[in-house]
Amino acid sequence: SLKKGSRMKVNVAPAQGLFLDRSYFELYNKQKSNALNHDPRPLNWVEGDGDIPPVVRRVEEFKNEKIIPHIVREEAKEGNFLKYIFSQDVLYAKEVY
Repeated sequence: SLKKGSRMKVNVAPAQGLFLDRSYFELYNKQKSNALNHDPRPLNWVEGDGDIPPVVRRVEEFKNEKIIPHIVREEAKEGNFLKYIFSQDVLYAKEVY
C-alpha cells in the first residue's frame, strides 16, 4: 500500500527496453495556434494530406538499419532486459522460487 511508512522496491529498467520512437507536438501546436503572432506551420511528422515527408523516411531507415540492430546485439550479448525481467519475477513472486 502507499502509506507514509511503507516502502516499495522499484528497479530501474535497462535502456534497451526504453526506446523512444517519436515525439508528438499536439499540445505545442495547439498553444502555438492560439498565439497572436504565430507561424502557421505546425510541428508534425506527417504533412497535411497524410503523406510521409522525406525526413520521416530517413528517420525510419536509420532506426531500422542502426538503432534496432544495436539494441538486439546488446541484448543478445549482455541480456540486460532478460535479467531485469527475471529480477522482477524473483523480487515480487517469491513464493514461486
